[in-house]
Amino acid sequence: MPHFSPVFLDRYGPAFVHAASDHFTLRLAEVMDRAGDLVNASDIARFSDDESVALLRGLMDSLGENKKEVLSEACGTAPVGTIARVATECLGDGVFEAWLDAFRSRDGDRCGAILKAARDSGNL
Repeated sequence: MPHFSPVFLDRYGPAFVHAASDHFTLRLAEVMDRAGDLVNASDIARFSDDESVALLRGLMDSLGENKKEVLSEACGTAPVGTIARVATECLGDGVFEAWLDAFRSRDGDRCGAILKAARDSGNL
């Protein structure tokens, strides 16, 4: 797992951190594969499942160019709460916390509905 800030884990919880780790690891594996440096894709260590990574990627996609703040906060180069602040700016008040609650509950349908409602309200 990438070296993430301990306060990142405290703020967002293990499910979010594991999905973030897998997202960044899988992106690195894609780069390595394109460069011909990935020996065996099945050897990639994972901490979460495909659905969790997909849900996180859906959130990140909704943040547009601000999605890079997820890595910045995770690595400790942006203050704790940056993701929540950016998500509030992009999605509206309360959207991120509702999404995170649904994510922690493993309710993918509700995560999608929350982002759809933000998009339908003109926040995306």
